[in-house]
Amino acid sequence: MRTVTVLGALFLLCANPAHAQSEKSDIIKSCPVLTGAEAAAVLGAGTAFATGLETTSGTTRISLACEFVQGQRTLMVQATKTLGGRDAWEAIRALSNGTLEQGLGEYAYSDVDEGKPHVLVVKGALTLELRIGGKGATAADVAKLREAAKKVVPRL
Repeated sequence: MRTVTVLGALFLLCANPAHAQSEKSDIIKSCPVLTGAEAAAVLGAGTAFATGLETTSGTTRISLACEFVQGQRTLMVQATKTLGGRDAWEAIRALSNGTLEQGLGEYAYSDVDEGKPHVLVVKGALTLELRIGGKGATAADVAKLREAAKKVVPRL
């Protein structure tokens, strides 16, 4: 939750209304960066796409949020404009006692934030977050998120 709060605050502080006129947000019916089968590999059989929203400026993705559900568990895949730099990301990682992840974008770490597994990846203009929520989420799920992130990163 700390990570979400910090990143949310940064996003709000850096939002620029002047660019909002050229941006377009659409409710999406499937996740363009993670398939249902790939989400099921994280959450288990019976996983379904629940909701999604994508914001673009022309053909450039500005943000993306996809949610999958399986029983009482959720998988959130979220990409937003990259804010800050390595020092800021490292400070957030240190606060969460996260583990640096190699081979995922320019900077990546995983952690378990308030009992919920989480992976953050910075790739160019976008920061990707994958998080499992709901009942039954454990630290062991970080490995599943890491594998899903490997699939999502090239599709950003």
